[in-house]
Amino acid sequence: MEYPDVTENMVLTGNELTPEERIRLDAWLTAAMRAREYSWLEYQNGNLDSGQWRNEVAVIQTILGGARARTWWTGIARETFRPEFAVEVDEALA
Repeated sequence: MEYPDVTENMVLTGNELTPEERIRLDAWLTAAMRAREYSWLEYQNGNLDSGQWRNEVAVIQTILGGARARTWWTGIARETFRPEFAVEVDEALA
């Protein structure tokens, strides 16, 4: 990975992020969750089976498992995704 700090900053919450680190983390999380949203749409359209969707849910739980990523989801990103997908994500995180 070109920017290993993205993974580190996603997991570690005790450090303050620079503006550049915040932008990189936001971009990575957005791209990762857009890919999951696309998979969800494919599942809704019958192009992914339930086993494949369960794997995507596990990825969502991993991506948003840390406090910083969870705060990003609830405070910044959630409202930028399809409402039905956001509900799916919230249920996966509950």
